Amino acid sequence: MSDEHFCDVSKNILRPSNCEALKETRVNSGVWSVLKPTTQTEDSKMRGIQNSIVKAACNIVKIMDKGSQMFDDEMLVWGTDAIGLLGHANRWINIRRRDLHKRDMDPKLHHLCSPMVPFTDQLYGDSMIKDIKDIQELNKISRNVVRGGGSGRFRGRQFRGRRFQPYSRRAPSGRMRSGTGRSRQGMRDQKKSTTFQAA
Repeated sequence: MSDEHFCDVSKNILRPSNCEALKETRVNSGVWSVLKPTTQTEDSKMRGIQNSIVKAACNIVKIMDKGSQMFDDEMLVWGTDAIGLLGHANRWINIRRRDLHKRDMDPKLHHLCSPMVPFTDQLYGDSMIKDIKDIQELNKISRNVVRGGGSGRFRGRQFRGRRFQPYSRRAPSGRMRSGTGRSRQGMRDQKKSTTFQAA
């Protein structure tokens, strides 16, 4: 169908009152404001696809509701499965939209993009502010645990001993050579003493 016809059809399809999940999911204003223009464009395209899925599901629900007395058990299963599949597609589009937003968000807030955070008509749910505060508190606790886990250069990791490295044969000036028992300075003093005795 043309874009004009699609718009006309979509306007006339209303969500059944007992199907709360069949609605277009918009991005929370706090998140939308930090997204880059390219990310906003991609999100709008995916939301358009999602809108078609939601509208189609609404019509199938209405057909099932009015024709349930005439349908046999097999047809009822087909209809309910179709609604379930459309709902599943809608959920995965929401998850994909959140994944797109990650690149523009602070990594500390990536927990908001988890599939476990419930969807409403807002992509990040109705309690996003509270969720952000909870994440910040968890981050503070994690930092305190890391600070208390040890001190010095080995904090936060296991100490690993080094293998013994023998001294090099060629020792720096003024140091004893390995196995000789004499320093270079001592050898020079001995040479001077021998020269004096010979004189």
